[in-house]
Amino acid sequence: NHISYHDLEQIKALESLCNSYDKANYHFICDENEAAKDIYYFLTYDNSLLISALSYIDYGTEIEISAMTHPDYRNRGYFKKALKNIPRKKNNYYLLSDAMDPSRHNFSFSEYYLVLKPQKFIKCRYNKKDFFVKKADLDDGFIYNLYNAENVELGHLCISYVNENSYAIWDVYIKEEHRHKGLCHVLLDMFYENFDKSKSLYLNVNSLNTFAYRAYIKAGFSVDKKLDYYCL
Repeated sequence: NHISYHDLEQIKALESLCNSYDKANYHFICDENEAAKDIYYFLTYDNSLLISALSYIDYGTEIEISAMTHPDYRNRGYFKKALKNIPRKKNNYYLLSDAMDPSRHNFSFSEYYLVLKPQKFIKCRYNKKDFFVKKADLDDGFIYNLYNAENVELGHLCISYVNENSYAIWDVYIKEEHRHKGLCHVLLDMFYENFDKSKSLYLNVNSLNTFAYRAYIKAGFSVDKKLDYYCL
């Protein structure tokens, strides 16, 4: 699970080549800054050329896999050889690229990358006297905690800095006993009142989480990219 800077450069070059060849927008799972402890790699070289790469993250009962092979080296079994080295779990999820045949795999779910462009937020109707938020700093961003008028904590929203033009929402949580009451939109509304309207907001949501997905779309988010997961 440790790769060099040279390996990372080769991975990005192979990713770019495969996307160009397949006319896709596939993202290989890797840490672009330094090797992450929870990402494992199998890299195959022909002399100094990276011809096949597989990475995976072990979530316990499930494993998320991504893989790619140089167009000139496909259909030679490199993916299957790497796959044999992965621990067997109840389910292995593979992030399918646009170039692969989905009929060969069992579709599981999609992951949506949503974006809220500046000035696109759609406000919701609620009595502002019924709620308030408290902001606290985190190591790489900040958190907004939502309370009702009785000072009962209802949920939170965590934000991290991406770059000078955008931020990412990496956690939105409403306590179970308070869900399905529109509080996610209320929390987003109260946060967005104090947010820099010139910045874009990004977040990920699983297609199986239909309530959250609908809440974000209702608030003005749109789908920036969709990734399909298939079960091997």
